[in-house]
Amino acid sequence: TGDGTLVSALIDVDAANRHTLVVAESGEVFAFGENALVDSSSPTPVPGAANVVQVAAMAQGAFMLTDSGEVLGFNNGVASCALGGATSQDTSGNHTAVPVGGLPSAMVEIAAGNSHGCGIDENGSAWVWGSRFGCVPRTVLDGVVSVAAGNTDLCLFVGDDATAWGIGFNLHGQLGNGTTVANYNTATQVAGIG
Repeated sequence: TGDGTLVSALIDVDAANRHTLVVAESGEVFAFGENALVDSSSPTPVPGAANVVQVAAMAQGAFMLTDSGEVLGFNNGVASCALGGATSQDTSGNHTAVPVGGLPSAMVEIAAGNSHGCGIDENGSAWVWGSRFGCVPRTVLDGVVSVAAGNTDLCLFVGDDATAWGIGFNLHGQLGNGTTVANYNTATQVAGIG
């Protein structure tokens, strides 16, 4: 950490373009690099992050999944769409992890792009939020077992029937549905898989 001690017994790690996040076995989250919270080459504790089991890095912030299924986050900006319209910045300009508004309290997996999130709840429903998906988290698919995010407004899901599904940005055909047309409203199946 910033005092020269080492962070040990890590359980998760993720990185974005300019910063890295690690989760210690204690459930604490440490950030290093440059983001809305810290500009340091040494691991620095994320205020407000406790009992975390998974991290997902955004361009200037992060999402954190707690052991109870709550999703916390921090991001730059006064009221962040990526945080469900919440702000992680106090009146002094300091950032702290806050609950992402509008998500159920029983999420089991998360992923993050530049300024959006994707996740799965305990019932296998797929969720998207932030950026072009909108500030209010919403479900887009049921029967999901895995999630990944692309940098530019893209979420991909694996269904419990071994199918693949995508939603979001598609300029380069990354939704795999045979088009290059973006779709932020409906998840579409990846052609020829599953």
